[in-house]
Amino acid sequence: MKNYFLAKAVLIILFLASIDATAQNASKNKLAITVNDKFKNIAMTVQEFKSATVSCKVFESKFNDHILLSGFKIKYPGQKSIEVQGNKLNDEAIKGLDQLRKGDQIILYDAFSQHQNFKTNIDVPITVTITDI
Repeated sequence: MKNYFLAKAVLIILFLASIDATAQNASKNKLAITVNDKFKNIAMTVQEFKSATVSCKVFESKFNDHILLSGFKIKYPGQKSIEVQGNKLNDEAIKGLDQLRKGDQIILYDAFSQHQNFKTNIDVPITVTITDI
């Protein structure tokens, strides 16, 4: 009976910790998706975006650094979402750039980073505005 209550207490603590972690991610104060080290007001040409590196900026004093992403999703206007593995655009994502016009906004979202047994999700999307074709 003692083990049952201990296990239940541990589950409740883990659940509350996961709620807190999600709130921190959403507030942009701890994690943000970055494109070429930028996470706000991103404007790029198609060529710049084609070769861009997507990463995760950590805003913790002990980690104040970038983490390479294991994958993310990308959405172009009028096109279906594309899932990308790694931190560079894949062939499908590069092909989708052909249909973009100046002023279009690209959305990057559902990013995640995985290192050994540690996985983190970055739930806050970012937008990139295309400045020139």
